[in-house]
Amino acid sequence: MKLILSQLANYLDNFHNQTGYVQIGVIGSKTDGISVSDIEILKSNTILSNRLTQKNISNQVVSDKGRYIIPVYGEAVFAHSQIDSSYINSVSAAVAGMIVTNPLNYGMIRKRIPGALSLYGVSFNSQQMKELEDLGINTIYRSNKARRSQPYEVYLTDDFTLAAKSSTYSKLPQMRLVSYLSSKIKGFGYDSIGKFGYDKVISAVSAMLLELKKEGAIVDFEFNARKDPTDNGILILYINVISSLGLKAINLSLAAGPGA
Repeated sequence: MKLILSQLANYLDNFHNQTGYVQIGVIGSKTDGISVSDIEILKSNTILSNRLTQKNISNQVVSDKGRYIIPVYGEAVFAHSQIDSSYINSVSAAVAGMIVTNPLNYGMIRKRIPGALSLYGVSFNSQQMKELEDLGINTIYRSNKARRSQPYEVYLTDDFTLAAKSSTYSKLPQMRLVSYLSSKIKGFGYDSIGKFGYDKVISAVSAMLLELKKEGAIVDFEFNARKDPTDNGILILYINVISSLGLKAINLSLAAGPGA
């Protein structure tokens, strides 16, 4: 598991460094059902316990590769209206679907997992769920009561990433926001290929930030831009936002334009 986590973190970090885009990886478990004994196994994993945030002697973050990964423990019984059968699987794919289909101001804490009918394995008690929460592992639990003619509903406990809890990016909403901003700004730059106009990009970014504030995805923002001193085809954008979920300050420096 350590190797898989390291490989995934390195891939996502390299992808960002080479392209400027942000991908988010959801990694799940496949252990023949939820088991109390798995908690100790997870606690013994040094990557999960130490996270993937590295700091220098001045306590400044020098590497935050874990921010790209959402760890989810647990399996469930699934059924969908499109197929006339049920199946057992990790909830990671369902969580990934929730990430891409919900708005930016939508948190994942205590949210129902669509299609999941019941847990596969034991149901953790509050202390056992807290042990995983302290470790920064998202897991699942079932509702206390079933609705009439319906099975128990399954919920996700939290939306941790593999960044340290002290990191700005220890939670999914901040990474979703960064991913959205980087993708949109890259798109504004590509739209200007062959006819690059600084004013056009600046206007589009300003409108986007205002819309995000109106929709409640961010509380406030600051935005400045300048031409790259060595390449006229690149515009450097400095964006500071306060995310509505967690009220985290996110500071970004992004490049847009044909040369970016």
